[in-house]
Amino acid sequence: MLVGLPLLICTWMLAWGGMKLSLPALPELEHVFNVPGHDLRVTVTIFFVCFALGQLAWGIISDHFGRRWPLIIGLMIGALGSTVVLFSGDVIFFGIGRCLEGLGLSAVSPIGRAIVFQTRGATEGSHALARVGSCTALVPLLGQVLGGYIVAYASWRWIFGGFLIANVLVIVAIWWRLAEPPPLQST
Repeated sequence: MLVGLPLLICTWMLAWGGMKLSLPALPELEHVFNVPGHDLRVTVTIFFVCFALGQLAWGIISDHFGRRWPLIIGLMIGALGSTVVLFSGDVIFFGIGRCLEGLGLSAVSPIGRAIVFQTRGATEGSHALARVGSCTALVPLLGQVLGGYIVAYASWRWIFGGFLIANVLVIVAIWWRLAEPPPLQST
């Protein structure tokens, strides 16, 4: 059974979007939270540290408990983080929300790779990851531009509200379309 690559690509793009879409909002957030810019840059660092450390944990978790549920739970943690950010009134809650987003979205990369290689051979899996990379390469390029337009014409909260909606849609799609991949065969 081949897992739909478009669904995995959307999931990876969501994770990259979590990193890139919010960056244009930082100058506005300085005024909203009445804090210096370096306080907000710390929240970017928090996101990336949680994202990096979370990948280590999610890989181990998915090896023990399967791929589907850890991916869904990770995305739910990311959605919870987006909700905290969306309703945050100060930089502390904003940072907590970004931490949760980083931890949750970090599930995508190790679990997505495992699903790709578990449902395909090594050669086909490598080709599939190349296609994923081609698609997700657009997110850093377009994410900041899109985020800038959202901030300019709406508000920073629209970035995280839209991100929350996208996250929930991906969770529903995974719930509905992603079966647990078959266990790895011992050699």
